[in-house]
Amino acid sequence: GVPSGGAHEQFVFAALLHALAEEHGGRRVETKTLSAADASAGTAADVQVLDGGKVVEAYEVTANQWTTKVAQALGVLRHYDLARVHIAAPGPAPTAAEIKTAIEQTSMPAGLVASSIALSVLDVRAECRSLVHRLGRPGRRAALNKLWEHLAMRQSNDGLVAQYVSRLAD
Repeated sequence: GVPSGGAHEQFVFAALLHALAEEHGGRRVETKTLSAADASAGTAADVQVLDGGKVVEAYEVTANQWTTKVAQALGVLRHYDLARVHIAAPGPAPTAAEIKTAIEQTSMPAGLVASSIALSVLDVRAECRSLVHRLGRPGRRAALNKLWEHLAMRQSNDGLVAQYVSRLAD
């Protein structure tokens, strides 16, 4: 509920996904700095899941309306030849018809056909709650540590780090 320029959405989601991947082993989760473009950061999207060195899942995460990320998500889908791509944004999640319409209204990267695109739009808060519930106690601890790391190292607003520490003290 505290505005963060998207830091809370991206870094909480990435930290929880990281902890889940760590609990189950075999995969790695990476996220970029808040202000970096995906390409310059060397990541497929805001948050990516890798199996070995291959990107297997890509998430565009935003504090804005989900439709602002559709074109970017389609570019990621095409560039990394993924089976699907995800957008995590404030809810409520749209219907399948709304997603289909948004895809059809977006300029398609070469080689993509609108009817064959697998794009999911997740309510970022609901998805974070789901990830928390799937984590054991050590995983939740790992997620908190990773969130602190993301806030301290991947964005320039020291106030967000202070807010995080004060919330833990409550």
